[in-house]
Amino acid sequence: MMTKKLVISKTKLFIFIIAFISIFIYLFGSKNTLIGVGIVTAMLTLLERDLTISPIKNLLKYLAINIILGILSFFAVQNMYLGVLLNFIALFIIGYVFSYDLKRAVYVPFGLMYIFMVSIPVGKSEFPMRLSALAVGAVIIMIAQFVMNRNRMKNVGDKELISICDELLEKISLLKNTINDDSSIIKSSMRKIDSCNYRINSISKNLKMVIFDNRKDDFYISIRGIDIMNILFSLERISLILERYKKDSKEFEDEDIKNILEESSINSKSDVLVVATKEINYIKMCLENKDTITDKEILGFRDYVIAQDTKNINLKEIYSVLENLYEFLVDYKKVKSRDEKKAERKSKIPHEFKRLSIYKKNFNLNSIRFSYAVKIALATAVAGFIMDYFHLRDGRWIMLTVFSLTQPYAENCIQRSRKRIEGTFIGAVIFIVLFSIIKDSTLRSLIVLLAGYINSYVVDYRKLMVCVTVSALGSAVVMGDPNVLTISRISYVALGAIIALIVNKFILPYDAKTGYQHVIEMYKGIVKNIIDEVNKSIENVADVYYIKNLLLIPSLIEDRLMLINAIYKDKHQEDFLENQKLLISNMYNLYINVNKNKIKDEDVEKILRDTNYISNYNVDKYDEGRSVILESIVNTKSLGDKIICLNLLQTLNGVKEMYRISNITKISIKEAA
Repeated sequence: MMTKKLVISKTKLFIFIIAFISIFIYLFGSKNTLIGVGIVTAMLTLLERDLTISPIKNLLKYLAINIILGILSFFAVQNMYLGVLLNFIALFIIGYVFSYDLKRAVYVPFGLMYIFMVSIPVGKSEFPMRLSALAVGAVIIMIAQFVMNRNRMKNVGDKELISICDELLEKISLLKNTINDDSSIIKSSMRKIDSCNYRINSISKNLKMVIFDNRKDDFYISIRGIDIMNILFSLERISLILERYKKDSKEFEDEDIKNILEESSINSKSDVLVVATKEINYIKMCLENKDTITDKEILGFRDYVIAQDTKNINLKEIYSVLENLYEFLVDYKKVKSRDEKKAERKSKIPHEFKRLSIYKKNFNLNSIRFSYAVKIALATAVAGFIMDYFHLRDGRWIMLTVFSLTQPYAENCIQRSRKRIEGTFIGAVIFIVLFSIIKDSTLRSLIVLLAGYINSYVVDYRKLMVCVTVSALGSAVVMGDPNVLTISRISYVALGAIIALIVNKFILPYDAKTGYQHVIEMYKGIVKNIIDEVNKSIENVADVYYIKNLLLIPSLIEDRLMLINAIYKDKHQEDFLENQKLLISNMYNLYINVNKNKIKDEDVEKILRDTNYISNYNVDKYDEGRSVILESIVNTKSLGDKIICLNLLQTLNGVKEMYRISNITKISIKEAA
């Protein structure tokens, strides 16, 4: 939706980009213009991540990559046959290092920068200036990080946690409306509750990504990050408990759980919602006044909820979560600005979180990362050879097309190829019409700038290519190259599309259904590891950083599944993700209760026995495990212990449902193949 705020933001960004490139040209010369484009693109792309957690390390990383790419591009243009090898090496490095299984890939700006350097080469005398431009570019990337992301965790954390409180208060208000007998009011409220849940989920995922990016050595979560995580997961837990007051609660699909919850509901729904409203307002107040409120005041709120006696399981669990939450708030407010990025390194980094181990693990023919790196390297090397062999003017359009269309998933390549050719043709027609009518060079320059400006608003790839084509062809004419024919661009784009389609089809093909199943299996592995860590917590041998990392990953997996499903169209995805959200919350709640010593010593063996049915899940032993846990619920006198046992049953059901839905998906994938 076009808003005044969006227009102002986009306009400021466009002006900044133009100014940046102009200054870059002034400092490093016109031959390095497109390097400036690549640098500003990299700078803006990387702002999504907080690199200030390890500033020196990241500066050296991007400095090394820029210089290596600069050296490879310089020697690649000396000999076309050597160029094939060096172009392959450079693009393989870019494709492999900057693509990820779960996080958003950042290979585009570095790939573009390399192609720009190959297509506009410099001589020996100009080479030092090019290396200087690349080195300064790395420094600029990190300066931008310090300007925009220096206090990102603090700024985003406070704001987003308060936003979740606001959404919870709105959700509670809507749940009160469902007490009404009017079916139209109930339906309207339920739709609005779903919207609240969507916003809570979006805010939560954004916050988890900030924490994930803020890890030291890709593992150690900062002190502030752990505190924010604890508060965030607690607020999510309250939201899920409130879901039980919706008529379509997923937990009520299990009749035994439904009966247990309903039998204990001696308080009316409105009573529970009144308590929730009051406490969420207190939490919001604590967050808004974090710097002035005292520990004593927060602990006073905690002591109040501890003193409350109830036989309502929902209310008891809310009180239990609130007790922990107020303690987390005390920890959170104690973190000083100078310490917020510190992390205690009490444990070794597990093998699967070490960057070198991840690179080694993915270096195989079945890895999407390896597959993509080989394809993008081979396709671009072939395009570069064609450009050099036939001495094609503006042959970089072939390389850029190949780079843009070669995608990790084969289906994306086909879709983008069609849209790129269509967009290029439409853009070429618009260019011919406009530049046939308008002869004034100033007006032509304005058209090029306008096309670039409109480009910043476009999302659809076809429309994007219309703007890019008008801008590219217009720039060629404005910059004194009137012999450029529009048909050349269309031909180069078509040739690039053919190369990309052939490579994607025959070289290490990797489609969406394979990628989807891989991510599903990854999710199952994460769940298994979390349950194992819960068991270790019961025995006091768990690694807090390991389990916290594991708890962050599901939100990344969810985003990746939704991204792939835009291509794959799995009709079971919504059920799967809803189940996983509840499952992760149940496991977290169990972990916190264990960690806070809320399990009595005499119950440890019993709980370990029950969790064994989950960690070593077997469909043939599901009924046995279910019966054992139900027996524990019946025989347990303490309501707090009943909640823990109920968490176990909910977790067992969640694991069962995870395997059931994933098996259906697996069958669907095999049938599709």
